[in-house]
Amino acid sequence: MTSIGKQAALSPRTTETWPSTTVSSSTPASHLNDHWDLDHLFERLLVDTAVAPDPTAVDWINPRLRSGEMRQVVTGIPGKTALVYTLDRETGEFLWATSTVAQNAISKLYGATGAVTENSEVVFSAVGQEVLSCPSWIGGRTGVWRR
Repeated sequence: MTSIGKQAALSPRTTETWPSTTVSSSTPASHLNDHWDLDHLFERLLVDTAVAPDPTAVDWINPRLRSGEMRQVVTGIPGKTALVYTLDRETGEFLWATSTVAQNAISKLYGATGAVTENSEVVFSAVGQEVLSCPSWIGGRTGVWRR
């Protein structure tokens, strides 16, 4: 498994870094800075909340998440991948994610870890090759939310 991009988070209490979500052909997600420059550079929100994502309103949920438990989360604006991620900001644990516009860069996201598998059909493999990848370089932030 080769790492394509990596994003780290900073613990607000200890300034210790822990891996947030990273991406390779089958690793944790939120940063696809590779063939498409789909990093997650937009604003994040810090929220203290009783977590209770509606399974019909989000695409991926960590199966270990207990509805109603209090968490300090980091969530926010959809990144260039067109996904909104919600993580526990104390531990970096993936909680849930949902897409905001059509995307085909990520073919699978694993709810237990937040790991993603990139779509190999849109990875450049030859000079001059053309592929149709969604979203575009502007990502899911400026698109119309589908929900």
